[in-house]
Amino acid sequence: MNARIRVAFQRIFGQFGLLDNLYYTLSDPFRRISRAHRPANVAFNLIWPLYRLHYPLPASPLPLEILARPEIGLEYLYRDGHYHQLRSIWLFTIRDTPLRSLYRLCVSICAQELDEIRLESAYFWRHSDWPIQDIPDPKDPDPVRYAVLASLVEELANAFNEKIENGLRRGMELYEIDYRALAREENKPLETCPGWALQVPALEQQVDFGRDRSRSMPVWRRNILADANQLRNY
Repeated sequence: MNARIRVAFQRIFGQFGLLDNLYYTLSDPFRRISRAHRPANVAFNLIWPLYRLHYPLPASPLPLEILARPEIGLEYLYRDGHYHQLRSIWLFTIRDTPLRSLYRLCVSICAQELDEIRLESAYFWRHSDWPIQDIPDPKDPDPVRYAVLASLVEELANAFNEKIENGLRRGMELYEIDYRALAREENKPLETCPGWALQVPALEQQVDFGRDRSRSMPVWRRNILADANQLRNY
């Protein structure tokens, strides 16, 4: 099927030199979906709902549920959400939202899925149209999840600012960057934390999700222990 589509595109656009970019842009979702373990589920998650531009915020497991059974975090991210596939599909990225990404990070932090923390935070970084200060207040009714979400927002701002101070920029490819020149800029486009995140109180009882014991981390200040170092990976 893909071969037939390619031949048709070649006949129409080949003479203008537009074939490769156009073909791969349009066919990329089909290729990635066809390689998925459950392609029908991935396709459904990609196109539904049809009646709105942005995807709604889906239900996700609570932190204490993940703490008791970490495997449900994997089920949410991989079996049900297929986010490892969807994050690479342009149609998904334009319909996704920063709050949805933040909730996925919350699941990854609570399950201590370090690879997912790295991949999701890198995905958020690439979304230069998502300033951290514009992340809306989720007003989550679960106090533990609300505390984790607020801590993640603070940590994302700190992690992204470290990258910016070192000469990286959101929305720019690595090959486009003069690290030394950008690192010397006086007015760097630093991220700021939204006010709601700074006002979320600490938990009364400590919740330990991971191995990191650094008292300087906002997660610690809210009486939560978690390894969030992957947020700083490039």
